[in-house]
Amino acid sequence: MDPKVKEILDENRFQWNVFRTILYFASAKGKNPIPSPWAGNALFCELMDALLEYLGSEEKLGSFNGLYGFDGWQLISNRLLEKSFEISPNKMNPALTKVLLKGLELHFHSDHGEKWHSCSFKIFLDVLPSIAFESTFALFSGWIEETAQKIIPLLDADTLRHCEAIGNLMEKHVKRDVEYIRENYYW
Repeated sequence: MDPKVKEILDENRFQWNVFRTILYFASAKGKNPIPSPWAGNALFCELMDALLEYLGSEEKLGSFNGLYGFDGWQLISNRLLEKSFEISPNKMNPALTKVLLKGLELHFHSDHGEKWHSCSFKIFLDVLPSIAFESTFALFSGWIEETAQKIIPLLDADTLRHCEAIGNLMEKHVKRDVEYIRENYYW
């Protein structure tokens, strides 16, 4: 295999393991429900706010429900992401910093008149096993067990410590949005 291709595949695998570990802790190791990927940008906003808080930023992206109708939020998200890592440039190891910066940076796409913003984390959410068109769901027990037994052991202690801390901060944002979703969504 071409060494460059192997490097890209290894980086992508590491990135998905990081995202998976953060969600594992954000759901209290699978005990609490999380917003469905179908519930707008909830999980993205929750992860962004947890990461911003972890890095010491005073600014937040805010709840996903405050973003509707505001077209500039994607640019603000990218600016906050870059700025937060400038505040604490050495808080995390370089590999983790790289995958979070690359994985959460939103990119504009346009195809056949459709326009959207996406990033690696949103693509990760698209393949997350969930029940279609439910507003919230619990992570499947097999997914939780596999994360605990096979994915988390792949991470070094430093990366795991950061992922757990970010996931634990994300949990409060998840709870806020699950409560909002249950009060306002009927699907």
